Amino acid sequence: MEDEIIKRCQKGESEAFRWLVDEYGDLAYRTAYLMTNDHQLAEEVIQEAFLDAWR
Repeated sequence: MEDEIIKRCQKGESEAFRWLVDEYGDLAYRTAYLMTNDHQLAEEVIQEAFLDAWR
């Protein structure tokens, strides 16, 4: 399933990307926070990561 979602994201399907962010956003945030120990920086890190993934 996730492989299919990734393929759809690579094709530019916004609905698939939305699913990816909904599914992994919290985990990405927690990981970024553990690495930075800063809420605002963790938010910035995941925003940049998801933005890079979208491009």
